Amino acid sequence: MSLTVGKKASIDYKVEKKDLASNLNISADLTFPEVFATARMIALMECSAAKLMLPLLKDDEKSVGVNVNITHMAATLENDVAIQQQLLLEWKGNFINL
Repeated sequence: MSLTVGKKASIDYKVEKKDLASNLNISADLTFPEVFATARMIALMECSAAKLMLPLLKDDEKSVGVNVNITHMAATLENDVAIQQQLLLEWKGNFINL
């Protein structure tokens, strides 16, 4: 099966307490607000990209991201729904630009 430029995949995800930046306990010196962590947003992007690529993968294959360029423009609070949509923009060899 193949994909065509313009193909989309999306995931609607209800933000939970575990997804908040305030739970990033990396250093005692750093605290973050109770908003959807950018790291979790990128994980959601990875999942929707993998969902888009499912038709291309064999049963024993997985997809991985190799480059991420984002702008996190607004806060998403606990219990809000984050909607992540991937759009296939370009396909060159083994690289797919979403």
